[in-house]
Amino acid sequence: MDKIIIEQLRVNTLIGVHEWERLVKQTLILTVALGCDVQKAAVNDQLNDAVDYARIAGRIIAFANENQFQLIETFAEQLAQLLLNEFLINSVEIDLCKPGAIAKALSAGIHIKRSNGKK
Repeated sequence: MDKIIIEQLRVNTLIGVHEWERLVKQTLILTVALGCDVQKAAVNDQLNDAVDYARIAGRIIAFANENQFQLIETFAEQLAQLLLNEFLINSVEIDLCKPGAIAKALSAGIHIKRSNGKK
């Protein structure tokens, strides 16, 4: 299976369990790998035959702006399900990092892989 990669997309959202985290948007950094078949788009050289990764990036940014969660696990899971439901992809892998989440660490994060049998 082919993969389209969106690397280190920065989004701002309300996320965290501490009271102060619920008051100010924080930056999350996402790398998203979309499992799909790119052969038709590659042969035809037409956007209509491709997974439009600019549109997907815009949807991820909108999702982050419209939602708030306590846990990065919930953010990643709900984003994965949204992408699988709204776009013609077979699978999605999400690396999500929350900079500054742990003192003396660059970031804390999660990696998930989800797929469906619909496409």
